[in-house]
Amino acid sequence: MASTSYNDTDLNSQDVSETSYLLDDNDNVQKSWLERLRRPHLLWMIPFSITLSIIMTSIEAPIIHFISDLACKEFKEQHKNLSNDDDCNLREIRILASNYVMWYATLSHIAG
Repeated sequence: MASTSYNDTDLNSQDVSETSYLLDDNDNVQKSWLERLRRPHLLWMIPFSITLSIIMTSIEAPIIHFISDLACKEFKEQHKNLSNDDDCNLREIRILASNYVMWYATLSHIAG
């Protein structure tokens, strides 16, 4: 195995300190705005997260509405004394629908 020897005088002549950058970044050169936009930044996550939340909401809203309708129909079948013009905003119906939505979300995340 060949051993390499390092010359400390080369490092000292380059004026290296603990606070100097590892790569030579020319601060004197003005970077164009296009080069600055291509660098990764946390603010790039904002438009993507907003778009993703809009897409996920538009996908899940009809599913939740469908599950709420099913819970309302099931509750009305179990309680025949309710008239058909009763709305589905009863507390018991909302509890039943939220349980269905919880199970739907749990099983859909497990299934992948």
